[in-house]
Amino acid sequence: MYRRNWLKTLVGSLLAVALIAFFASTVAPLKAHAAALSTPTNYCGAQPNDANCDGQQPEAQGCTFDASVLKTVPIISGTQTLGEVEFVYSSHCLSAWTRTISNQPATLYAQIIRSDGLSYSMTNNNVTKVHTAMIFASKPLRICGSINGVSACG
Repeated sequence: MYRRNWLKTLVGSLLAVALIAFFASTVAPLKAHAAALSTPTNYCGAQPNDANCDGQQPEAQGCTFDASVLKTVPIISGTQTLGEVEFVYSSHCLSAWTRTISNQPATLYAQIIRSDGLSYSMTNNNVTKVHTAMIFASKPLRICGSINGVSACG
């Protein structure tokens, strides 16, 4: 009787160890795989720097939620204001972009220039709004925009 209980205990213990080993070898890789698929930290919204921000789209990088217009320059033809060019900045991403806005559909151009020479621009036809890619604001910046060839900079 004692021997039979001892054998049941031994078999039960071996079975428990085998099940634990099986689940440990199955669950641990799943956790590692899940960690690898978690949100990356090498994007502008998580780690603002030249490499992560320059040339990126503000929406895709999570930089528009706190964006504010720091400067607006009117685009004027004669006495008519056609629209404006805006300097948009995200303090979360430490980055900026230029947005040109027109009162009516037109050919729009927007450009942002960093003092080290890096610049991004965007042109689009028959639209009322266009914006550039972002630029990390580590150095002074300048903005320019145009509506149907009428330009303004600031």
